[in-house]
Amino acid sequence: MKLQGGVVGLELNNIVMNDGFFTNIPKFGGHILIPATTETGNLESVSFISLMGSCSNPSHNPAAPTAGASGHMAITTVKGVSGAVEIDTAAEKLGSYQFQVCYKLSDESSFKSAAIAIEIAEQLVVEASVNLGQALSPGRCDEILATVSVALKTNQGLSVQAFDSTVITASLFRCSEPCGEFLNGFAACSVPCPDDGWIDVTGSLRNGTEPLELGVATFENLVVDRNAGRFYMSFLWLRDGKSTATTDEFIVLPHHINTSGVQIGDVYQVGAQHEPATDRCEYGLLPREDVRCRGYATLPLVQVLMVDSRGRILDMVVEHDSFRVQAELEQGDQGLFDQDYALVQHTSDFYQREALDVGGAYLNTTNTAVVGMGQARFEGAKELLVRRQAGLFFRVQLRIVGSSQEFMRVHTSAFSISPSAIAIDPFNAAEVYQPSCADQQALAAIGTSAEIPKIGVKLTDAGGHTLSNMQCTACISLMLQTLTEDDCNKLGFEEAGCGEVAWTSRPGYYCTNDIGGTRTTPAATQFLSQPDCQALCEADQDCVAFNYYSPSTVADLLYDSTCWIVVNQCVQALSSQGGTLHLKPDDDTADAACKCPVESFDGRDIKHTVYSSNLISGTRHVVGSSVVDGQAELNGMYIKYVEGLTLDFQLKLRGIDLTANTRPLILVQKPLPLSSDPNPYVPATCTCVFKAGLTMITLDENDVMDGVEDPPITLPDVSDLPQYNTQNLFEMEALDCICKPTSEQGQTSC
Repeated sequence: MKLQGGVVGLELNNIVMNDGFFTNIPKFGGHILIPATTETGNLESVSFISLMGSCSNPSHNPAAPTAGASGHMAITTVKGVSGAVEIDTAAEKLGSYQFQVCYKLSDESSFKSAAIAIEIAEQLVVEASVNLGQALSPGRCDEILATVSVALKTNQGLSVQAFDSTVITASLFRCSEPCGEFLNGFAACSVPCPDDGWIDVTGSLRNGTEPLELGVATFENLVVDRNAGRFYMSFLWLRDGKSTATTDEFIVLPHHINTSGVQIGDVYQVGAQHEPATDRCEYGLLPREDVRCRGYATLPLVQVLMVDSRGRILDMVVEHDSFRVQAELEQGDQGLFDQDYALVQHTSDFYQREALDVGGAYLNTTNTAVVGMGQARFEGAKELLVRRQAGLFFRVQLRIVGSSQEFMRVHTSAFSISPSAIAIDPFNAAEVYQPSCADQQALAAIGTSAEIPKIGVKLTDAGGHTLSNMQCTACISLMLQTLTEDDCNKLGFEEAGCGEVAWTSRPGYYCTNDIGGTRTTPAATQFLSQPDCQALCEADQDCVAFNYYSPSTVADLLYDSTCWIVVNQCVQALSSQGGTLHLKPDDDTADAACKCPVESFDGRDIKHTVYSSNLISGTRHVVGSSVVDGQAELNGMYIKYVEGLTLDFQLKLRGIDLTANTRPLILVQKPLPLSSDPNPYVPATCTCVFKAGLTMITLDENDVMDGVEDPPITLPDVSDLPQYNTQNLFEMEALDCICKPTSEQGQTSC
């Protein structure tokens, strides 16, 4: 306390406290009043008395402390500070009232009023506020929250700067009761948290202590560690241990979410419909689109983990975290690529097991699971099922309900869904097939050919029901299997230019004429080019190689020719004259590479034995089709004609180990009308297309997909033909054309 120009000022912890000549002094010990030497003399003692009392009246200003006066507090050395007054004892004994300050100089006999009023306060006021333009909610685990400023003030709202050496500490409390729904983008909960629902989780709060500076503690680095949910923070002034402030409630989200359960490349097969409802579904008592009336694939346990920045599962409260995870089914582009995923068109194809207890079409319903103990588990009643779908590159998108942030979304690994079966429609009645006009020119180089009957395909569940929402591009492939090497040589379509790459060149070598001899080209073609020389060798059945010398070399050496044809055998030797040896490819090697070329596709080596313009993109000769609404159709396919050959076609679903075989077909040329045929013979009208014709017949037209294995197929003798459906066998006229009857089927021509 000091006197300056007749005005007495009060200092507390080196801070001048003369705001309006009124100040608060907290009611606790340990703080000291530091007076200074006044202009008129040295201070001897200080006292606090009633505002109504007189400093010079001993009864109002007694030397000993009372309930209404502090007593005379002598100037001494306190905590190393000379000329100080320790006020803790007096402040603790006095009530929480207003007092005036009295002082006595050492050279005076009585006390005087300092004209300063003080209030002994039970505690000071702590105010917490979030910096302008920021918000605590929603925060994110392991990331810095919005800045919180905590101010120390008097009861009158004035800033108190006398305690800057002390600190403010923060505590974190989490609600353990249900939140209801998140509101306004995770800003708040729809259900209030009861007073007894808050638990202390300060151990999850980092950087929760800050010093007062000019009466304000600034918390710029608050972080919620390994926790998420609904919180509030409390700030305590440690000096008195009771002055506190709290924030509003706020939401902290996980740092991100992870998932487990689905492994890369998993294949889940569509099974049968819900067994308890089978009879009602089959008898029409339930609509076919009821979830109980469709076979489904079952996904494994899918877990969604709420994690911090290091991938650790968060310490969250069981069943009251209010977070819900929604699951949605996606598929890659065209059902063919592991990219550009989009939600499946029919979202009701993805549902949870609990739907089987309710039934219905499952429209406009979401699949969710509640987060408990830091994770959501899709199991039991929440198990995920897929119906009416199959194919490649499915994945499940999982996201926190109500969140649009990317870190609140995660995807499972890509997986496949396999149909239960590939059902093949039976071939139509056997008949003579003609290529379309568009294909005739392409087939002209093949020779005699036949069109394969149209093959219809359905992808089904275990109950035989079509997976009606399955869509994929070029995902059904066809191959002719069980071929012997001889069959392949007969049926294979040789690829243009295949043999051209088989020549071998050896610069600096030539063939000697020690074995088999050589012969040169005529003198008139002395300077043949290398391609012309190769053409001569290719045209000579006995040629095995040719030696070639440049025209300049021939002129210098006076050779007869640039081109030397080697027949029968070749003994290689080093050339001292700059010759180059060109070896003709072996016929057997060329035959294997060219006459029945093989292309690897989808895990199978497919021989080029079927011609079609409907090829899978990126392949040379793999015939395929897309699946639309669970069905596919393969047509416009041709094979070379081989009398009596049994054809066995296999279909495969791309990327999935699921195949099915057509009914075997036998190629029969020009079957004659039989006396046992009940239909009268009708002369045929012909359309000239190719040199000859054929028909395809099946052994048992009525035994199509009965699940019973048919006996081995052999080409029947004429005497055995009556066992076939002979009304479907038509006469072929040897008129350099394919013939069709003009009876029920009508005339067919290009």
